[in-house]
Amino acid sequence: MTSIKTGVFWNDIFKGQDWPIIGDKFMHFPEVLSEVLKYENVQLFESKPAPDELLYKIHTPSLVENFKRAWYYKGGITTIGGMIEAIEKICTGQLTNALNFMVAVGHHAGRTSAWGGTYASLEGPAIYHAREKCKVQRFAILDTDSHHADGTRDIFFGDHDVLHVCFCNSNSVGDKETKICVDAGYNTTDEAYLDLVQAEFIPLVKKFQPALIIHLLGHDTARGDYGDRGLTDDFFLQLVRLVNECVRETCNGRYLITSMGGDRVDLADYIFPNVVKILAGK
Repeated sequence: MTSIKTGVFWNDIFKGQDWPIIGDKFMHFPEVLSEVLKYENVQLFESKPAPDELLYKIHTPSLVENFKRAWYYKGGITTIGGMIEAIEKICTGQLTNALNFMVAVGHHAGRTSAWGGTYASLEGPAIYHAREKCKVQRFAILDTDSHHADGTRDIFFGDHDVLHVCFCNSNSVGDKETKICVDAGYNTTDEAYLDLVQAEFIPLVKKFQPALIIHLLGHDTARGDYGDRGLTDDFFLQLVRLVNECVRETCNGRYLITSMGGDRVDLADYIFPNVVKILAGK
């Protein structure tokens, strides 16, 4: 990989509202990104709503209709649209990597039901679209939010071209070793968690050889956040550096990070500009 092009997918609808679970944690965006958006290899994209028909490819009609009636629908469908465009641009070589901002959708949305502040699938429509349009089949999903990704697991169970590794509260391996849970520990340290990622995720993804890695980067695991596991603010940057190195070796730098859980405004302000710096090679 000789050059890096980083995309940031954002829409102003993501700020100024009390989103389910995460609140208004993006209240200072995109202003806090002003420095990194000046880099010549970083481009800001305005996330646009995804077409509703993609939701019906993943969910039952009743779930989709309930989602469309909810007040947070516009924020959620715009998040999904950003994710779809980010993956497409990475798969087609227009971008090397990207950061996508999320509200109201994510890993607790299965085929028939959704809860926990995430009321439609984020990865499901995006991967479906990439397979149809870009003819890319193989993906790895790393979930380091504090909570088990029950919805993501439901949607991709039986799909052996999706490696899903979820750092949560139990240890299990299933679905022909493509669906894995790793017990991250309720009270852990930066070093212990990073060691787990090094031991339990890095070798798997190198063997799996996906086209790209999707990272659901929750910061609810931080001290003082609602899923507190004892991690420091700097942990998240160390984690992204570790995964980014693996991505460079495994899939030519193709790495998509999406924000997930966590409601600390100060931590969002700190993490995400620095995540862009890492992705952009700065």
